[in-house]
Amino acid sequence: MRQVALTIETTGLGKDARIVELAAVELIDGKPTGKAFNVIINPHKNIEPDASHLHHMEAFDVEHKADFKDAVPGLFEFIHDATVVIHYAKWANPIIDHELKLAGYSTLKDNCARIFDTYAASKKLYPAERSRFDDIALRYQLIRQERTDRVGARDARLLADVFVKIIEDAKAKEVNLDEQPVPNKSRLFQAKSNLPPAARHRHFISHHPGMK
Repeated sequence: MRQVALTIETTGLGKDARIVELAAVELIDGKPTGKAFNVIINPHKNIEPDASHLHHMEAFDVEHKADFKDAVPGLFEFIHDATVVIHYAKWANPIIDHELKLAGYSTLKDNCARIFDTYAASKKLYPAERSRFDDIALRYQLIRQERTDRVGARDARLLADVFVKIIEDAKAKEVNLDEQPVPNKSRLFQAKSNLPPAARHRHFISHHPGMK
């Protein structure tokens, strides 16, 4: 079975954020193949300072890059028959789907075999624990401390490792991850945070602040 770990970087944290980077890596039966997809995108929108603080991209880095619509054929070729692994699909999917709609395409779900949300899977395995991306990576000792920056290709590789660990954990605990909660879109982006912008973005490394 083929899987693709997919990460995005954006202009900000809100529901109107645009994508500035797509990064993905391929796995076959949970083993990385070395194949990857990575593209920087011109969002035609200002990049917010707290977003730039983490992924280190500013307007001059993206102003001459391709539009999202130009990246879609390559992305679809990479994911078309795969389970797409995303962390916190509740945040990422609407942003990706909005970009696809603007580019004249159907949703991410319509163009891959399945979407696997590592956040939902982690919550099923550890319902009482935080399941931010870094929390999961720390739990499985894939990183030593919370990260303070984002690099798309590196994050995609880390997400692939997180996915493999989650599957191994689920098998050991005999937990069925096939049924994952359906995102409640009416609650998207309603959570408030009292953290300052930079700290809030660090929490958003898992693609949403304050989730426990």
